[in-house]
Amino acid sequence: MTDSFEVGVETYDGIDFDTIATEELDKAAVRTVNAWVDNMLEAGYRNTGDTANSITWESPEQYVRVVGSDRIAALIGEFGRRPGAGHPPPDALGDWVHEQAGLPDRGGTVEWDFGDGPETVTFDQAVYLIGKGIDESGLPAHAFGRRAFREVADEFERNITRRLQEAVDEQSI
Repeated sequence: MTDSFEVGVETYDGIDFDTIATEELDKAAVRTVNAWVDNMLEAGYRNTGDTANSITWESPEQYVRVVGSDRIAALIGEFGRRPGAGHPPPDALGDWVHEQAGLPDRGGTVEWDFGDGPETVTFDQAVYLIGKGIDESGLPAHAFGRRAFREVADEFERNITRRLQEAVDEQSI
């Protein structure tokens, strides 16, 4: 006669590191987009909202999140424009001038005082003068995206560490 016995076995699936990492990376990407836009808006760096609305994120690889924009205005806001870099493209600058309060619309004029009394400045002249000023003085770097990343990075690290520890603790019970 042989002794027999039963053994209950439960399958251990382990900790789902992939899901935890993916979820936390996605959350960090969204928070980075939001912080980047907030940084731009707080600095008054907006026109029509196209640049702020262009800040997005994507996931080109499993554990990679890329946050950014395809707009030149976002690039200039991030890194600035050095003096002597040339006049900005007149069409893009013209779009900006057209939409600004106090600057002439296309085909319009504005009165500016250069120190010897008011002068009538046409739209094209305004675009040229502003472009010349940007070429001579440059534009400051605001680092909107880099600041956003730094704001979110510590929170990401805390959140993923907490979630992984919770998963380990849950498996240890």
